[in-house]
Order: sequence, then C-alpha cells, then structure tokens
Amino acid sequence: MALTTKERAQRILLVLGFVLDQGDTPVEMVCERFGLTEEELTADMDYVFNYVGVHPFTPDAYVTVTVEEGLIDVAYGDFFRRPLHLTSDEALPLLTAGEALLSAEGERSGRTLRSAVEKVRAVLGADNLAVQAPSADPAVLELLSAAVEDHSCVDIEYLSYARDESTRRTVDPYSLQAFSDHWFLQAWCHEAEDVRMFRVDRILTASPTEDLFEVREVELADAPGPGTGSQAQTVVLDVPAADRWIADMYPVESVTEVGDGRLRIEVRCGTTAFLERLLLRLSPGSTAVDAASGESVLPVRAAAARRILSRYGA
Repeated sequence: MALTTKERAQRILLVLGFVLDQGDTPVEMVCERFGLTEEELTADMDYVFNYVGVHPFTPDAYVTVTVEEGLIDVAYGDFFRRPLHLTSDEALPLLTAGEALLSAEGERSGRTLRSAVEKVRAVLGADNLAVQAPSADPAVLELLSAAVEDHSCVDIEYLSYARDESTRRTVDPYSLQAFSDHWFLQAWCHEAEDVRMFRVDRILTASPTEDLFEVREVELADAPGPGTGSQAQTVVLDVPAADRWIADMYPVESVTEVGDGRLRIEVRCGTTAFLERLLLRLSPGSTAVDAASGESVLPVRAAAARRILSRYGA
C-alpha cells in the first residue's frame, strides 16, 4: 500500500519512539508491531540515518540508527541531548497537545510521550494548572486512533448537527485532529462516497470491523485550522439545500432552516485559505457575509478564482 509523505513520516516517528522506549529491539518485533516488512523498515531507517539532523549536519547533529545481529537501536546526536529552553508560552501548547495525545492513545501511548508530558508539567508547575483536553469519549478516541494506524474500517453511529438525527455509517479513518475544544475525525464516508469531517463527541457508538482500506487519492476535507479560537472569523452562509453537506463536513456554529429549502449556516473560519476553499464550493445563489460586520465575503471567492485561473493562463 502506497503511503503519502505525511503517513510515512508519522510511521517513522512512531517506530523511532517505540525503539527509544525499548532500547535494543529485535527487528522482528518492530516489524510485527507496525505491520512492516524488513525491507520497509530498513528503507525507513536508512532515510533517518541519512537525512534526519540539524545544521551543520556534523555526526553529532544526526539521529543515528544501527541494525546489528537482528537488533535495531536508535540514538540521538549530542545536539538533541541539550536541554530545551522554552518560554511558558511555548511550553503550554506542548503540554496541551501532549495531554490530548495521551487522551487519544490511551494505553497505546508510549513511555517517551508520558515522560515528556510529566516533565513539562513539572517545569510549568502545572499541578495547579487544569489543562482541558478536547472533549470526546476516551474509548472511542482510542478505537479511532488504532483504526487510523491500522487502516481498518469502523462502523459509527453519528449525530448529524444539521438534521438533529443519528445515522449509521461505515468510515475509513484517515486522521484525528484537535481544533479548539473538540476532536475531529477526517475519514472517507462509504455512504457519502466522499471525505467527511466528523466531530468525535458526536459519534454515539463506534465498533471495529475486520475490513482494511487503502487511502484514496482524493482531496481531503479542509479543517478550520488552529485559528478556530476567539480570533477566528465567523461567516454566515445562506445556501440552498444542496449545500447541506457543509454542516456535515465542517464543525459549524449553527444551522437554521430559513424557508424554501434554504439554510443559514454559521461557520468559524480559522484561515483565509479555508474560507477561500469553502466559498469556491458553494452552489450558485449562495450568499456569505462576515458575522461581525455584515459585509459580503464573496469578493474573497472572486479573488481566489482569478488567482487559480491565472495559473492556467486563463
């Protein structure tokens, strides 16, 4: 199964963390743990040995990998052993992300991650600091995390915000992402025959299947991005019923029936790129205004369309 660059990088990082936890680790154990052949593992570790390091790329600035007598070992260069000097503004997001990963991974989380989180908490004096991880059922998160890693299909019962009803779907989980106060699952939905973004706390039940999937060569759903906090722009869309998919795909603020089959949907947009791509997909006759100013944001769509056309000489 061909992997994307992102998937391969994630796999390499998981293998490195696992071997660092274990110390000298049998190649056979690593292959079995991650479903790799020896050739795939060797290719990944050769890549690390030759390319992973920091300037000036001297031997002490590389991550080194050795495979001898059926054992694999990973060692950091001296650069990686130097203590990090983080400000509280830098450390707090790391702590929050680490806590979220521990919540998602459950018992699957590695010793290295748990140790790093404990160290950051200690440095921040975070015993008196409440770090609120994104809301979701830990059991569902752990199941979905495993499915993303194993490329296994999952049956879910999902509460649709737009329809205020639950539906049963089979999905191929591509990735788990945390935005604002929620976890989101990006997955191929067999019923919609397209990529969808599911808010994990709206997944009422999830059960594994024995079916495996291959990641399709499709354009993934846009995520609002890290700007979904208080500084994000809220846009009010007035769209025909054909655009109801927006409320199923994206984490929207509200959905209101306004008559004649039309919907008013409030969407919080964290980045200009997200807003552009959303507007470009709207049906004809749709309107979109900034919730704060009431001004139309459709000129953003026109500018994006002109930029795209110019790339093709149109």
